[in-house]
Order: sequence, then structure tokens, then C-alpha cells
Amino acid sequence: MKYSIPYSNHGSSPIHIEDILLLLKHSIESISGNYVNLSRTIDYNSCNIILENFGSNDFLKSLIESRADYIIVATEFITNKTFNCFSNNSDYGKHSIWKTRYNNFIEAAKYARAIWCFYEDLIDDYRNIVGEKILFFPMTYVPKLKQFETRPFLFKDIDVIFTGGVTAYRKNIFDELTAAGLEIFTMPSNTPTYIRNDFSSRAKIGINLRQSRDWKYASLMRYHYHIMNKVPMIGEKCEIASYLDKYVIIADRSTFVSKCIEMIENKNVCAESLYSNFEAEMQCSNFIPQLIDKTMSFQITKCKDLSFSTRIKWQGNVHEDELVDEFHIITEEFNIVLWTFLAIRKFARKFLQLFHLKK
Repeated sequence: MKYSIPYSNHGSSPIHIEDILLLLKHSIESISGNYVNLSRTIDYNSCNIILENFGSNDFLKSLIESRADYIIVATEFITNKTFNCFSNNSDYGKHSIWKTRYNNFIEAAKYARAIWCFYEDLIDDYRNIVGEKILFFPMTYVPKLKQFETRPFLFKDIDVIFTGGVTAYRKNIFDELTAAGLEIFTMPSNTPTYIRNDFSSRAKIGINLRQSRDWKYASLMRYHYHIMNKVPMIGEKCEIASYLDKYVIIADRSTFVSKCIEMIENKNVCAESLYSNFEAEMQCSNFIPQLIDKTMSFQITKCKDLSFSTRIKWQGNVHEDELVDEFHIITEEFNIVLWTFLAIRKFARKFLQLFHLKK
């Protein structure tokens, strides 16, 4: 099977999802022996692996109407028939945007070969809305994802590094770390890879924090990046544990700052053993082949009704000018059919007149 990873639904240069795309690409390449292409557009000759982000009507329309073979990678949390609707979450986008993405995901999932999810604890939630074609995709040890060598502890000049968005909740913890005398560097998700890698290689510890106080899940991609590159990681304890927790140090909110200080003072003596355990227990070849086999056993359902009236039911937010454009197109098509009919009728009359004259 040939695989392709389209990314245009995340923008023209989506550096913020680089880690996930490379995880998918190198995981499959390492067990299949075939190259997996990143692609700006849908590949009609491949099984497309698409990272969910169906806020764009244009992309969703082109995907479904293409009738291509595709898999969706689900990354968001299902809450009350939408994504990421947490009670005190004001730092993670507008709820209307998440609702649109959720609705469009439901429609795209109807015609997907399978749905993959990195979070084992979300499988049941997704199964309730997409059925049995939801599958767990574990983040495993993939040699090509090791991007740099960390410096010896003596030559590390950064105490703490955090890669990701800064929310109000996280900033409070950053301030506490600074007040405790630690130097902390924060790097947004669109930081170029070579800069992030350099700073991470110099960091004594990396940290993972919840987005808000009631956020339930850790960022597995952040865990995986640090684990693969042997950057000691301390994660704030979340309500729902993950399968990667055993390869990082977990600390409660109340003891998080003191745990960071303790780990730096102990010169990360446990980091090497955690990395070794991950390498031994989470080999890609022990997980991904079974996932691929199960995925390929599913049948594809292709969309049969591609009319505009059907599309607007699932798009939900079609602009008025799109409706006007569609009306103009339909009107023009009707006019062409009408004039063609009149021309044929006129020709038929002349032909009959000539036929009668000859008689």
C-alpha cells in the first residue's frame, strides 16, 4: 500500500504540526519499507493520512468529493458533542470554531477507511460517534525521530525549557519557577526546528503543563519529542494518565516547582534509564504492523450524493456569496440546456420543411 500525508488543511507551511506528521511518516516507513510522501493535496493513488482540522469547507468538500482512500488522525478531546469544551478554558480558541470542526469531522469520518487516535483513553469516546473503525496509534520508539544529542549536564546552560503555547495558567507556573531562581525558556509551536533542537539540547529539564487547571490530558507529542531526544521531562499530573507517563517524571501541581529543583540538583540521574526503558518497551515494530493490518481490513464507504444541497447540510456555515455563486452556475447551466433545446427544435423544423418540399 502506498501512503501519502496531505497537510493543506493546516495551512501552506504548518510547522506547528511537524512532529506529528514526521511521527506518522517515519513510523509507517520504518515497518513497511516504503516511502511515505508529504503532500500539499490529496493523492488519488494513495491511502491518505489526514491530521484532523476540518474547519475549512473547501478542504472538506474536496476530500469527500474526491472519493479518495483516507484515514483521519483524531487529535482533539470530545466534550458534549463538540471538541475541547472545558468549563474554564478561555485559552484554547472559540467554542464555535471547535463545534464546526467537530461537525465536519463527523461528516468526514463517514467516508474514512479508519480513524487513528494517539490517546488510548479517548478510544471509547470516539467509538461512540464513529463506530468500530477507531484505532489506537501509540507513539513508539522510532530511530529517525531522534533529532539531536543532548549536551553533558556540565555544559547545559538552560534550566527549564517549555515548547508550546503560553496560557494564563502556565504563566503562573513559569513565574513560580523564575521566583525559585530557575532560568526558563519558552518556545512557541511555530519555532523553527533547528532553534528548538539547539535550545532543547542545552536544557537540564523539559516540562509539560496542563493548559488550564481543569485540563485532563498531558501533551503526548511533547512527551514523545523529549523522550526520543533524551531530554529529561517533568510532567504535571493530569486527571487521566497516559501510557507515556512511565517514561517521564510526574509531579503534582503543589510539588511541581520543588520537583524541578530536585531533578536539576540530582543532575537527572534517572533520565537515561527512562529513555532505555522506552526504547526497549515501545519499539515501533511491536505495535504499528498490527495497526496497519487492522486498518486495511476495513471497507471504504464512498459518498454517493455530492449535490450542493447535501453539502450545505454538513458544512453548516456556507457563506451567502457561495450560495449566490451556486445559483448563478445552476442558472447558466439551465440556460445552456434551454438554448440547445431551442436550437435543436429549430433545426428539426427546417429539416421537416425540406423533407416535405422534396416529396
